[in-house]
Amino acid sequence: MLVYLSRSIAEVDFMRVLFVFGVLSVHTITLYKKLIPAGTWQHSLMNSFHLSLHFTRMGFMFITGLVLFLNYYHKEIHLLPFWKKRYVTVGIPYLFWNAAYLLYDVWQQGSFRWSTFMPNYFWRIVRGDRFYLYYVLVTFQLYLVFPALVALLKKFAPYHRQILAVSFVFQLLITVFIKYWLPDLDTSSWPYLFSHYGVFLLTYQFYFIGGGIVSIHYQEIGQWIDAHGKLLLSAFLVGLVLIWSYYPYNFYYLGLTSKASMSVHQPVVLLYATVVILFVTYLGRSYARHRLEPGYRRLNQFLSLASKLSFGIYLTQSASLTLVAPWVPRLVTNNWLLVFTLPLAIIVVIAISMGISYICFKVPVLAPLIGRRTKKKR
Repeated sequence: MLVYLSRSIAEVDFMRVLFVFGVLSVHTITLYKKLIPAGTWQHSLMNSFHLSLHFTRMGFMFITGLVLFLNYYHKEIHLLPFWKKRYVTVGIPYLFWNAAYLLYDVWQQGSFRWSTFMPNYFWRIVRGDRFYLYYVLVTFQLYLVFPALVALLKKFAPYHRQILAVSFVFQLLITVFIKYWLPDLDTSSWPYLFSHYGVFLLTYQFYFIGGGIVSIHYQEIGQWIDAHGKLLLSAFLVGLVLIWSYYPYNFYYLGLTSKASMSVHQPVVLLYATVVILFVTYLGRSYARHRLEPGYRRLNQFLSLASKLSFGIYLTQSASLTLVAPWVPRLVTNNWLLVFTLPLAIIVVIAISMGISYICFKVPVLAPLIGRRTKKKR
């Protein structure tokens, strides 16, 4: 049992790090796309690559559900202690980084007034629509319903396959609605979470429920994944080719806007993200089997540390992106150099975010700012 638990932790570390690094990669690409003229081959190439990385957001949601269920499904959940622990642990960094980033924006504008700052700060917290902190607001919603979700899956334990299937179909209908029907509707009078679906828990329900069910049946599902590695690799490669061609199809054939063509909320992205998440799980399990071999020691140490810092890396990404952004147009002189220097920029953004998070991790008073507990002295 201890060996299995250790392996599970190693697999989760691998997946968590890959997904968070992917999220930062997506947002670094966004910096580059702003500098490439629309309509050029380079712009279309960047958008196709960008779309293929959208699985990282879904993967982050999946791993959140998986970890929560790993920690709590086989325990009795006491509501108030659970909510207190979760909302304090995640709430402190959410409040801090919203304030820090908003203060930087105000400083850039050169004017500060409490009368305007506080209302602005309040709406940033309530809406979660700035500085890539939407994930935290979605997580708050998940924490609220999580005890009920656990109770539901326990009550209907024999029907987890059916629940997962219904959840998938519902998710597919959500993406069809968002892509094909929602743009023609007047949403000005809708509740905020309905009209701003990107920060709404229901928009990602399949990934949280999927993570939970995979966690509950991890040994059984893991064995199936191990036995179908070649199939998952083939499905991933086919999906990658299709998703690369999907942006040109949306933009040039369907005539959608670039933003709509790039949307993460599309039926094809749901299918693609599901395949990639399964394939990443296979890679994580393969890594876990070899992690104790001599050649994997440094990688094992890095992934273990990066996993501990992953939430901090996510929270501090806006700071690293802000530091890198002014240098991008200075370092390149044409569109092709923009494309070829992208990997370097991604590495720098990840390194800065890891550096900031590591400092917070090592300094006890700063640890809560990245969702880590300050260790009590004995």
